[in-house]
Amino acid sequence: MKTTLTITLLALSMLSTAAMAGNNSSSASMQATFVVNEACATQSGAHTVVNCQFNTPYQVSDAVAVSSANAAHTQSAQAQIVTVTF
Repeated sequence: MKTTLTITLLALSMLSTAAMAGNNSSSASMQATFVVNEACATQSGAHTVVNCQFNTPYQVSDAVAVSSANAAHTQSAQAQIVTVTF
C-alpha cells in the first residue's frame, strides 16, 4: 500500500515538474483526498491475535485485570482489557 502511494505521489510530482518546465505553461491548484479502508480482526484468548487486511503495523499491550462489582450482587467479575494500538 505504501509503495502504491509513493509511486502515485512521485508520478504527480513529475507531472507538475514537467508542466513547469515548459515555456508556455499555465498552473492550476488542485485539492485531492483519499481514504484507505483497513479491516483488522482481533481474537482474544490466552494471547490476543490481530489480523489486518493490509498488514498494518500494530502493538498489543499486556492484559490488565479490571474488577467490576455490582451493588445489587455480592459477586464481582474479573475482566481482561487488552489495548491494540495502530
